[in-house]
Amino acid sequence: MGYIRNRSSAGRCPNDPGFPMPEESLLATDVADELRTEPAIHADRLSVAVSDGTIVLAGNVDSYREKDLAEHAALRVRGVRAVANEITVEVPATQQRSDQEIAEAAAWTLRWNAAVPEEAVQLTVDDGWVTLYGSVAWQFERLAAEGAICDLMGVRGITNGEWSSIASSGAARFPRASAPPRPQPRHCVRSRCGSAPI
Repeated sequence: MGYIRNRSSAGRCPNDPGFPMPEESLLATDVADELRTEPAIHADRLSVAVSDGTIVLAGNVDSYREKDLAEHAALRVRGVRAVANEITVEVPATQQRSDQEIAEAAAWTLRWNAAVPEEAVQLTVDDGWVTLYGSVAWQFERLAAEGAICDLMGVRGITNGEWSSIASSGAARFPRASAPPRPQPRHCVRSRCGSAPI
């Protein structure tokens, strides 16, 4: 039973600083339970470890979408401070696609996504890993591009390359960051405040 659903915490906000922190063994159990509530996740193929509030997810899944869902499920659990997502995407033979096929499908997907400005996003594909680049006005547009690619067959991961903001006023909506051409390293630690490569 997750702490959000615990009777003793009824009516309490799970992010309340006064909320009692679960022990690590219970935290791992809560995360495992949360993974099992997601019908799109094969929880029996995943393992959960915890250290000082940081959850380490391992195992293998069939798609990048499933890996992403597992990460977000873990972040929903009270007491989780960060997630080290070490899940491996092993695309089934029937869903494997060449880099060219992924690139073409991704380009069409972005073109047909109403939330992504036309011709604002470029991409490269290397061994199933998609790297996105572009200039957009708002962070939701970048997130929409990531979400659109997430569901494509054959995608093993998504990496952000160089992004810039073209907002007409105020500070940039998200930090400008550079990444190497090949997505290394391939693990990411994500907390409630954002994500950073490790």
